[in-house]
Amino acid sequence: MRVYTINDNTVTVINRTLNINDKINERTTCGFSVHEPIFEITKGMEVIITDDGTNIFSGKVFKAKSTGDSSREIFISCTDYSTLVDKRIVAEAYENTLAGDIVKDFILKYFTDEGIIEGIIQDGPVIERAIFNYDQGNIALNYLSDLTSYFWEVDKDKKLNFFDRATYTSPFGLTDTSFNYNNLTAEENGAEYRNRQYLRAGQDISTIQTREFKGDGETQVFAVELPIAEGPVIKVNGVAKTVGIRGLEEGFDWYWNKNDKTISQDRAGVKLLTTATLTVEFKGYYPIIVVADATNEIEARKALEGGSGIYENVMEEASLVTRNSALEFTNKMLDKYAFIAKVVSFDTHISGLKAGQLLNIENTKHSISGDYLIESVTIRDDGGVTLYSIRCLDGSKLGGWEKFFRGLVNSGKKLVIRENEILVKLNSIKDKFIIPKLEETITFNLHQYLICSTTTICGTGVII
Repeated sequence: MRVYTINDNTVTVINRTLNINDKINERTTCGFSVHEPIFEITKGMEVIITDDGTNIFSGKVFKAKSTGDSSREIFISCTDYSTLVDKRIVAEAYENTLAGDIVKDFILKYFTDEGIIEGIIQDGPVIERAIFNYDQGNIALNYLSDLTSYFWEVDKDKKLNFFDRATYTSPFGLTDTSFNYNNLTAEENGAEYRNRQYLRAGQDISTIQTREFKGDGETQVFAVELPIAEGPVIKVNGVAKTVGIRGLEEGFDWYWNKNDKTISQDRAGVKLLTTATLTVEFKGYYPIIVVADATNEIEARKALEGGSGIYENVMEEASLVTRNSALEFTNKMLDKYAFIAKVVSFDTHISGLKAGQLLNIENTKHSISGDYLIESVTIRDDGGVTLYSIRCLDGSKLGGWEKFFRGLVNSGKKLVIRENEILVKLNSIKDKFIIPKLEETITFNLHQYLICSTTTICGTGVII
């Protein structure tokens, strides 16, 4: 028997309206219709659904829509507890830190206030450098997940889990004689197949560029070809000049701004005559666009289908800010998608299967054998019985999902998030003084300061 509670109040749900969708790398969502609720249902209320005492969904009301003429029905849309981390913004920098310790630090500094506690948090690999520059909590966790191929979730007990996907196995498997499933189908699916991957990444920093300009007695602003990434060296006729940050500093010969192509002379400076040569040495930002081929797959498709054999795909990932990290990402996508996957679908009335788990299937009739990655689980009311519809993917052409996931972690790649960024944290310190005669508390903003670390470069009132 299913029991639905909203903010600890049991509600009556209309038959066959339950629909829960659990899909890999996405939020679990839930929808159902409540008949004549005796209280107002609003966003943020807690929702718990149990089936014969087993929790099949926990989360928060996302939206409530009222309908009906003769009677009142409320359609409830819910999301799982993972959305609690979306509420917080993460601004932290780490060097040579275990991925699991980063997650624990997130919980301590940000997520504890939302009721989230530590669950299963494995150490994971050491992250060489990571900058989370005011990212939403889920984005920060997704960066870690993408980099390490570890899985994260906030479970029904509000425990944040972070662990190796290869260890995430289902509570039961399927065999010819297990009799715990029906309606099994197996088919090939190439919907996400690609053998050539393009990637529009972020911006990398160039080697030192040199640009020369001749004076004309008038011009005080000069433009280089690339947006400037670091403080330039500026010389006039070979003599070095002082350089400051435009809009933040004064008293310098020349000024620049990060990610700006122009350098400008101080207004009070003597304009360069035609006999003057201005030399600018700088490192600039340039956009990263890379492409990688799965050559064997292209040749195999060409032999089988004719034509070029090429299947192309374009992705964008602005957080990748080096050529090497962009190439690693494209190769990872080809590892994952450069094969025609076998998709197995089936129904079951047994709870416990979740998206992201590895499910062992041994079925001789359909020539299926091995571990399959559960891509999605759909839960619905089937005439009073809870039905679970499962869709999972074959990983045999990758050497098995477990080997694939472990290979991503142990590939020897440089584990870096936003290598070229600097994190700036501005803290406001407020102290209170009591004025006895007025018998009231007045808050004075005493001072503001910049927190500096090995990943934050600070100057006097400016960020370099």
